[in-house]
Amino acid sequence: MSLTRKDIENYKSSSEDSYKNAIEQKTIDDGFESDALEGWNDPSVSVAHLKNLDSHFIKKSLLNVSLYIGVFCLLIIGAISLLIYSGKPEPKIADAKNEHKVEKSTNFKLSKDTIEAFESLPVKKQIQAITLKNNFKKQIEEKVEIQEEAPDLTTSPLPIKKVNAIGENNQVRINLAKETYLQDLLVVDYRYYRKRPEKPNSEDLLTGTPAENELGNDNSEESLSIVEVSYMNFLEKTLKYFNQNKHKLALQRFELILETYPDDVNALFYSALCLYNLNQFQLCEQRLMNLQNARFTNFDEEMNWYLLLTYRAQNKTEAFKK
Repeated sequence: MSLTRKDIENYKSSSEDSYKNAIEQKTIDDGFESDALEGWNDPSVSVAHLKNLDSHFIKKSLLNVSLYIGVFCLLIIGAISLLIYSGKPEPKIADAKNEHKVEKSTNFKLSKDTIEAFESLPVKKQIQAITLKNNFKKQIEEKVEIQEEAPDLTTSPLPIKKVNAIGENNQVRINLAKETYLQDLLVVDYRYYRKRPEKPNSEDLLTGTPAENELGNDNSEESLSIVEVSYMNFLEKTLKYFNQNKHKLALQRFELILETYPDDVNALFYSALCLYNLNQFQLCEQRLMNLQNARFTNFDEEMNWYLLLTYRAQNKTEAFKK
């Protein structure tokens, strides 16, 4: 555009025809400018109208600039906030389903002083040895009835058919060991599964337990010598204390067994019942859960039942429903 505002102002204010003619020559090639300049010949049109237009467009321009600056600032603030937030560690949300989860392999040791500090439940709320004996007796009777009622099948053998493997989710862990009874209580007979060391060792409960580890108070010279104590004899005496509701004493002896044999199912199961009767439900639960990692599964049915009792005692409703 060759026509400027100054040209228009001079064109309006000048009275010389030659000057006006020179300005008009600038607009010959542009019809729009020529028409515009012709409009300025009207005496009623003043250059002041341009100033009004200036104020209008300048305000609008400033408004647009302010708007752009505001949006730009908001974008910068948002980007900075996003960077700061993303740098913070995510808060850990507790899983309600795992609120009462107990690790299966939670092993622990209890000292004599710790055990002595435990307080027993009221007798009515305790797991009684007589209840266990009756349950074991009932199991024996049921096994005998099944054997006596088994029909004599003399039919020809069935054809061999391929059986689909059971999926992992449906697998049942079964590894039953030989059983016997001590003090009318069911135990796994480890004599079939443990070798007898050639030399007694004071730290091996099976073949070499110091007399003082028998929890006696005899201070004679004989009590200081290593006396061989068989596992079965030690276990039987421990179960005798359990039958007599001497749960603290029985628990101390079960702890000695577990020091030597951490996966001993006899000690794991009966020590858990001692802990239950001593009002230690969380420890009882952990000890019962350890049975799931043990080699033998002879107490798995009882374990599940007493786990339910333990959950109920701790008001673990979600675990109890499962």
